[in-house]
Amino acid sequence: MNVISQASSLNPGSDLWVVPERKNCFSTQKIDWYLNFQISRASKHQAKTMPQRLTEILEKCGMPDLALKERDDKTLLISSSAALPNRWVLVVKGSEEFESWVASLARTHDQMKAPSLRVFLPTGRTPEEFQKIWNKASSHKEVAVVADA
Repeated sequence: MNVISQASSLNPGSDLWVVPERKNCFSTQKIDWYLNFQISRASKHQAKTMPQRLTEILEKCGMPDLALKERDDKTLLISSSAALPNRWVLVVKGSEEFESWVASLARTHDQMKAPSLRVFLPTGRTPEEFQKIWNKASSHKEVAVVADA
């Protein structure tokens, strides 16, 4: 594990940057500014629900599987190569429950075929805490970590 200072946290070096929600990390707020506030806008987005009448029609036609599935509100993946020196920014919500937050980002990291990773920790969390949980949740050892100011 490589610990990166706040001063060099926005330098190149990892394809995927993982951040907690804005309220729990100053670095997320800074990154959101570079992304033209996409994180802020996404947090206010309300997904539309399927009208009841359409659901009834799909069931009558024997096609209930065509109903829209609810999206995952725990993560948001943003293509960021035009604004930052990386490929993606992944916002993982739920950082108040730190252990499950780390486990969730480990699963998502594996699903993405393990790109190089930089994790911006929630305020008040240390790299040592992260490493202890990460070692249980993931077999990937090369992780860059940024402690929040």
